[in-house]
Amino acid sequence: MSKSTVLFSAAWLALLLFGMGLRSVTAADLELALEHPTRGEAVEVRLTGVESAAGVQLTAAYRPGSATEVSETVGIFGSDGVLQWSPTDAGLSVLSANSGDESLASRNVSIRFDSTPPLGMLILLLAGLLLFGGTTVMLRRALEA
Repeated sequence: MSKSTVLFSAAWLALLLFGMGLRSVTAADLELALEHPTRGEAVEVRLTGVESAAGVQLTAAYRPGSATEVSETVGIFGSDGVLQWSPTDAGLSVLSANSGDESLASRNVSIRFDSTPPLGMLILLLAGLLLFGGTTVMLRRALEA
């Protein structure tokens, strides 16, 4: 390599690094007051990393990617970038902040049940009965032989 090529490359690299330093890169982010909100209880959602949050719409998709996916519009952020959200379904959800057709930020959220689901307890008890009942029967048969 010639000396002029090295100097040109060094000058180009310095100019590139200087240009990157002038431009501040900030990514929009959704922050929740509670890491795992509970179904039916209001939680504060904050949009950060944008110049103005006014007019940005928040949507929630419950059970994303499944055949039973349900999407709802939660509301529009104010100028302070804060919005109250009350999850309607427990399970996995994706929150998305959209400005027009542009998606600014999204976040996966796990929503807790507000109480123990009775059907879940019934399935748990039935599975335990089948598992331990079947084991007892097989153990008796094995010891009798």
